[in-house]
Amino acid sequence: MTQRPRRFTAYEDRARALLRSPEQLLRLLRKAGARLDRAGASGRFGALRADLADLIDLLRAWAAGEYTGVSARFVVTILAAVLYFVAPLDAVFDYLPGVGLLDDATVIAYALRSTRETLDAFRRWRGDHPAAAAGGGDAAEEGGR
Repeated sequence: MTQRPRRFTAYEDRARALLRSPEQLLRLLRKAGARLDRAGASGRFGALRADLADLIDLLRAWAAGEYTGVSARFVVTILAAVLYFVAPLDAVFDYLPGVGLLDDATVIAYALRSTRETLDAFRRWRGDHPAAAAGGGDAAEEGGR
């Protein structure tokens, strides 16, 4: 079994708390999208970039009540990984050239290992529901979940 990243449990606890605040959840997802845009697509992180973008899209669709094909455990796991990605002070400072996003990549890869099938199911759903997926955070901001 894959070892959990250090402090991941603390991020899961924060994720559970965040689920009770739709406004804070949407704010986090906007911040994560902006951070992803700035992160670039190089090295090990670049290989995970599309997966992370899809995880953020999945959380947006879930928050809007558009996509319900996920368990609470799944939502907590990916939300914890997104929280880690957005955290300004994680194990390796993100501004360090060449290594700053390695710990983020490790945490995201860990989350993906346990959620790959669910992410693939979301991708299939999104292909069948392009209007819902394209709405992103807008529907959630108007009173979804």
